[in-house]
Formats: sequence, C-alpha cells, structure tokens
Amino acid sequence: MNPTASAAFHGVLLESLSSERSEPAVKFLLFRANLHFFGFLCSSLGHDLSSPPLSSTMRTLEETERSQILKTLSETRWRINGKDGTAAILGLHPSTLRARMDNLGVVRPETKEPD
Repeated sequence: MNPTASAAFHGVLLESLSSERSEPAVKFLLFRANLHFFGFLCSSLGHDLSSPPLSSTMRTLEETERSQILKTLSETRWRINGKDGTAAILGLHPSTLRARMDNLGVVRPETKEPD
C-alpha cells in the first residue's frame, strides 16, 4: 500500500470510528492499518523490524501460567472451588483449573500431620 492510499485508508477508518458505530471490527481494522503503516514507515527509514532474540531469562507462557496458579493456590491455601477459591480468582471454571494443573504438573505438596 503506497503512502497516499494508506493515508486515505486511515482517513476513512478514523471517520467511521468517530461515528456512532464504533464497532469492534472497525477498531480491529484501524489497529491493523496502523500496524501496517508503522511497518511501512520503519522499513522506509531503514529500521529492522525482526524480533530480538529471546533471552534465556525470559519465561515461557507455560512457566508463567504455572507460577501464577501456584501463587494463587498458596494464597487460598489450595482451595479451588467457591467464591474465594483459586478458580474464581483466576476467572476459570474449577474443572478447567484442575485440567490445567494436571497438564502443568501442579500437585499439592504433602503437609505434615501435627504429632
């Protein structure tokens, strides 16, 4: 898309966004158009847009999810169900939380019985 066409496209999108019908699809199109225009602008200026190498300290999504589940379980004393349970806090159905715990290998640590 050349710069003139891109500017015209942006004008049409901005006009439709400012109307009463600012629907999610229009907002998504505007987002995509801005992303495309930004890429065009950067490449025109000679900037490289390739992704930087991942750091070895960067956690994976799976590790982050596991960590958040464990943290919340600890805070709720491993309560899964109920309004103050881990599932409710994380915005999950209890069975979904249990399935994710199973997939991530999250198990409740054994507690020592008082003598």
